[in-house]
Amino acid sequence: MNKTELITYLRKPSELSPDQLDDLDKVVDEHPYFLSARLLLAKASKESNHPKTKKRVASAAIYSTDRVLLKKYLNGNLFFLKEPSQPEEETTTA
Repeated sequence: MNKTELITYLRKPSELSPDQLDDLDKVVDEHPYFLSARLLLAKASKESNHPKTKKRVASAAIYSTDRVLLKKYLNGNLFFLKEPSQPEEETTTA
């Protein structure tokens, strides 16, 4: 998973498939302090009604620095301002 995919999934966690949830769970196991992966795993689990949702949300809350923002993200009330942008091409005028 590259950073653009990660950002896209953070914005739209419902696009993650159950197989990707398992892969993301492995990433969290390998990198326990990777908060973005924990947040994504908790949000995607909640949206898909996964049986481990409660455990994953609690884990994200423990590692989260601001539980108010975590709650907003989990409830869909936190929106990121910009889409991932592509590098702009330079325009030259003669």
